[in-house]
Amino acid sequence: MNPLLLLVFLLEPSPQEFSDVNAYLKGDSRWRMEWRDAADNRTHPASLRSRLSAQAVPLDGLRVAGELTTAIPYAGLAASGSMSQAWADMEDFGLKNSNLRLGRFRLNAGKGRVLGEDDWSDYARAFDGWAWSGASSGREWTFFSTSIAPLPGRLAGGQILKGALGSWMDVVSGHNLHGWAIQSGNNDDTRMMTAGIGLDSEVASTLQLFIESNSQTGEEGAVSLSGAASACRIEWELTPGHKLHVEHAFATGGASDPGARFRIVQPDSHRHHGLMDRFGGSNLKDTSIGWTGSFHDMWTWGLVHHRFRAHESGQGAVSTEGVISPPGNGTFGTEWDFYLRGSLRKDITVDVGVSGLDLGSGIPNERGGVWLFSQLSVSF
Repeated sequence: MNPLLLLVFLLEPSPQEFSDVNAYLKGDSRWRMEWRDAADNRTHPASLRSRLSAQAVPLDGLRVAGELTTAIPYAGLAASGSMSQAWADMEDFGLKNSNLRLGRFRLNAGKGRVLGEDDWSDYARAFDGWAWSGASSGREWTFFSTSIAPLPGRLAGGQILKGALGSWMDVVSGHNLHGWAIQSGNNDDTRMMTAGIGLDSEVASTLQLFIESNSQTGEEGAVSLSGAASACRIEWELTPGHKLHVEHAFATGGASDPGARFRIVQPDSHRHHGLMDRFGGSNLKDTSIGWTGSFHDMWTWGLVHHRFRAHESGQGAVSTEGVISPPGNGTFGTEWDFYLRGSLRKDITVDVGVSGLDLGSGIPNERGGVWLFSQLSVSF
């Protein structure tokens, strides 16, 4: 067991003390059904995930928590379980209004393009290590040093992740600034530093702007890295509850220089480059336009169109796992996404969607397809 996780369990109150502390228990279960007809392969997987979490404050200034996740990734497979979170927080550690967290926990940066929880997966992404954070006058900061938690379905393999995150809210009224510097790689021959800055801005009462830019340096074996990735999104509120957005995102490729290809770090899945997740944020130009709406204050829907192209046509598309397909002419294809999300009641939510992917000649010997999914989540 990771020594930091062992420390968390040692700090937890004994059963006889538990009745005297501030504690609570919560949980959720999610059932998902999919139907996918893509790349000449028709599948219809079903999965089930259940999570049970608890938090307690056994002593002033000390908070402990744990989360157990059990999942059946495909119908017919045996359930697997793992401690998906287990941490202890020490308040006012070193500085007033600061907090030191030890154990297994989650991290986010920006909009999840570089670093996200990836809650779509059966096991949300988590990290083992420490994080020291604080806040003052609208400014927030976090320093952390971790390794990727070896949860089921996730390739950890000694991968490290450490660095700093920061936010400055209302730099100017309605304009928020975010920044991060993240070192990733392994303990052998790969060291990457991804530094980025993000801005979310209320330009007008009906117009919002989101900008993010990342630069990547380091070494991967004998290759020196020099990648970049950026995104710009504009949202315009047409009428109350209805928005139109336009977005353009790109990540560099490495046809002429392998080190110039932006390496994918730890992003959210099924979110940024189409719901079907055929393309990862590397050697990619993704231009999208979408319309979202809401009704009855409990339901939202969205319709989005993506156009995918290669950043460098001499290199193929990069999957979310970093696999590079054979090169074509640089036209990757288009995708339509539609989703509907809402609540049947306070503790029951529904999420359904359908996607259609039409691949271009930039991905030879592969065809697109259709993907449908439905999710039902119950919390207590």
